[in-house]
Amino acid sequence: MQNRYAGDIGDYSKFVLMKHLFEDKDIGIVWYLYPDETHNKDGLHIEYGKYGLTDSVKEILKNVANSKNRNIDTLMEALYKEGYLDGNRIKEFKDLVSVGENMQERCEHRTKWHKRAQEAVKGCPVVFVDPDNGLVKMECYGKGHKKSGKYIFFHEAGEFFEDAKVLIIYQHFPRKKHIEFIEERLEDIKREIPGDYGLYAIKFNKVSPRVYFVLVEKDAKKEFEKNLKEFFESDFSRSKDGHVFAAYDAEGRQLYPQSV
Repeated sequence: MQNRYAGDIGDYSKFVLMKHLFEDKDIGIVWYLYPDETHNKDGLHIEYGKYGLTDSVKEILKNVANSKNRNIDTLMEALYKEGYLDGNRIKEFKDLVSVGENMQERCEHRTKWHKRAQEAVKGCPVVFVDPDNGLVKMECYGKGHKKSGKYIFFHEAGEFFEDAKVLIIYQHFPRKKHIEFIEERLEDIKREIPGDYGLYAIKFNKVSPRVYFVLVEKDAKKEFEKNLKEFFESDFSRSKDGHVFAAYDAEGRQLYPQSV
């Protein structure tokens, strides 16, 4: 996550899911805050009047994205002030994930950063991790790599899940067919994070698609699946021209919206 993305349509998808799947739960948010980049114009999907979205959070996001202080702090303060999220139920960790002049410094920082992040969200039944790009194997981007802060490593995800009932992982799509990538990443998660848990993918289809991988402890599956079903029966999963979310099981089979 970068501050320059605050209020972008990606935030619409993540907060709609938090609100309507876990409204009565304490949620820990680990932002994986990465320094703002300037090499592209990402973060400009903020023309909410064109998107036909139904959830009221769009007005909050639009105001933040157009403000002079476009950052995570402004965003979360607005969500709490407007009553969209209950600030008493949210724990945030937003230290910069990528700090250090050389590989050794970045490695040391990342190890300490992860421990602080775990401690910050400890006790939250739901943990949402928001890396810039998503999951990656450490052999691809080691802790000391300059771009490692844009990713969450599988072992980090597994350690967050050890102390939570539900773990939600943000994932940006690479340049390949979306369902193919979802299936591949689901297999990666099952291989890299062993255990008896429910695994789901929730894709957001609007404007700039992205996917969220959700790991659910066995004893929390029934409640999660009930909430997921109710979400897809509600208007919150739709825009004016149809569903903007889709959900898949651990094998990549589409659960919702169901074909008629």
